[in-house]
Amino acid sequence: MDIPGFSSYSYENSVVTKTHTVKKTNEITRKEITKQKGDVFKLKGDDGKWRRVTLSNIQVLCGEKLKLPKYAKKIPFTDHYYADIDGNIYSYSQKNPAGLMLSPTVNTSGYPSVTINYKGQTRPVEVHQLMAVTFFCENYVELGFDCMHRNNNKMDRRLMNLKLGTRGCNNKHAYETGVNKGNISGINGHSKK
Repeated sequence: MDIPGFSSYSYENSVVTKTHTVKKTNEITRKEITKQKGDVFKLKGDDGKWRRVTLSNIQVLCGEKLKLPKYAKKIPFTDHYYADIDGNIYSYSQKNPAGLMLSPTVNTSGYPSVTINYKGQTRPVEVHQLMAVTFFCENYVELGFDCMHRNNNKMDRRLMNLKLGTRGCNNKHAYETGVNKGNISGINGHSKK
């Protein structure tokens, strides 16, 4: 099946191929397109612009309904967003009734974030924070907790890599693992000599 908006490409059984016509012989060839990082393909649109397109978005363009994973939950304070235990964020709205897996971008702090309508405002929200309100506690920030990465990898947003802890616990963990070399007290802004 041809991919709408990307007529040089076709999709079947999770495989994306590019159609190419050899000028000398008018022979049509197909070449499988390999994914970039994750489930993302770099495709040239009918408008001539290159775009990064996720496999789930290609499936939606081709009329397949995106199925939520078994362990996905609705994100609190949103109308139509869901998170799964692997840290993927999905949208099922009037605009995207078939479903859409959002592609996070990395913010200036180095965390993956997605732009969603959260608490009544459309804004970028870090994915690990969405995971914490969805799977741990809706008001963890108000209770004085931080969402921590067990392995200190900001890009690893899987539920099994996240935990809640106090700000002091988070700072102490960062020092003990070498992420923050200047704070050994666990208190923000203070270091023991």
